[in-house]
Amino acid sequence: MTLFAGWLDVTPIPKQRARVVNGRAYTPSRTQFAEQDIVTAYLYKHRGELHAGDLIVTAVIYVTHRRRVDSDNLLKTLLDALTGVAWRDDSQVVGIASRLVRGSDRSGIQLRIDPAHEETP
Repeated sequence: MTLFAGWLDVTPIPKQRARVVNGRAYTPSRTQFAEQDIVTAYLYKHRGELHAGDLIVTAVIYVTHRRRVDSDNLLKTLLDALTGVAWRDDSQVVGIASRLVRGSDRSGIQLRIDPAHEETP
């Protein structure tokens, strides 16, 4: 049984490295805004509680440009954004399948979340 399947109408942004100023680490604002956009788009489609158990995440990430971009950093933004929103901890994600589509007509993420295995009664 699929827990979530839907289109997130966002502009995918690769996760930027944390910055350190005066000994304190912070997430760059561009990454913070991208993560908040993902949360907003997800909650617009899914108002359920946090998913429990081990999960498999499938994501097709669409970008309108054809520039080279590090697809694992795009995925990292998605996974970090949904921690505490779709699942309690990203250690629950035990399987990941992703694909990057460059030069798309529309930016966004086609996301699917499935349990890693069906529970037996």
